[in-house]
Amino acid sequence: MMLPPAGREAPRCCVPGTRATAVGHAAQVVATPNLPAELEDLEPGLASPAQARQAVRALCGHYENFSLASFLLPPRLRAPLRSIYAFARFSDDLADEDNGLSAKAAVAGQSLPELRRQRLFHWASLLEKLPETADRHPILHCLWEDAQSHALPLEECRKLLEAFVQDQDPPDFPHDQVVLDYCRLSAAPVGRLLLALNGVGARHPRWTRILDASDALCAGLQLANFWQDLSRDLPQGRLYIPRQRLLEHGFPANPHQLLAGKGDAQALVNGLLDWAEALLRQGRELSDLVGGRFGLEIRLYAGGGMEIVRKSRVLGQDLLRIRPQVKALDKVRIGCSALWG
Repeated sequence: MMLPPAGREAPRCCVPGTRATAVGHAAQVVATPNLPAELEDLEPGLASPAQARQAVRALCGHYENFSLASFLLPPRLRAPLRSIYAFARFSDDLADEDNGLSAKAAVAGQSLPELRRQRLFHWASLLEKLPETADRHPILHCLWEDAQSHALPLEECRKLLEAFVQDQDPPDFPHDQVVLDYCRLSAAPVGRLLLALNGVGARHPRWTRILDASDALCAGLQLANFWQDLSRDLPQGRLYIPRQRLLEHGFPANPHQLLAGKGDAQALVNGLLDWAEALLRQGRELSDLVGGRFGLEIRLYAGGGMEIVRKSRVLGQDLLRIRPQVKALDKVRIGCSALWG
């Protein structure tokens, strides 16, 4: 369930158990359709369009990364950016947060991944049925409204949900291309939604280059995040390194055995970081292709990814056990570099 910032009451449109239909500024509260208890929070209803916007704003306020991204955009684009960001983060939370789901899964005789899949499938069905379901959740209302105003391709939201469903199984990537295919679901859709939000579409004379650069940048950021989190993921049994790369360097395709291994992983780590850096460099062209404030935003994203790679290189094979940290001074340097191209 979406929660308001500390010290505030939850907006009425975020309270499960009721639905509301907005007519102008009036709201009529009606009972939620018969839903299993484990799905009720996915259809809290809508008290009014204004309260939907309030709820989405409150949700975005929980995530520190949103403020910078919002600041870089013209004011008229900040509300639709909130809708995109809220949808992505709320969906991500459905895929990996517990929030009491383990207990509900046990009562229902399900595993936690099974229950998460059920919830993701239900959320996907609500997205698929827009606009009829726009009154079921504040995020859906705002997303649909902004999609109409800014020609946002909602099929990209569906791809994100497909990735989150895929995440319910342990990652298993035989080779590099399978990882890139995953990135086309988990990362590239965000870039394509941001392109649309900034008015960059198929009519642009450099559209093919723009799309390729955007997908490369998003994949590079995803890989940088994967390698940054190796020290967290490996102990939990999550292995995002392609098996082919592991075998080429004489390592087992098992996260726990890799972590406990005595071999020299320097060449393996270097290859992973080279892969991420190459994609980030390819994607950085996007800033020149689109220009303006959006181009500056892209340089910041690319710079952040490159800084993660740089910090990871310093750690070398210790990256398997230590997570690199991007500190405040690093972020200042990234910002200055983006400003001066």
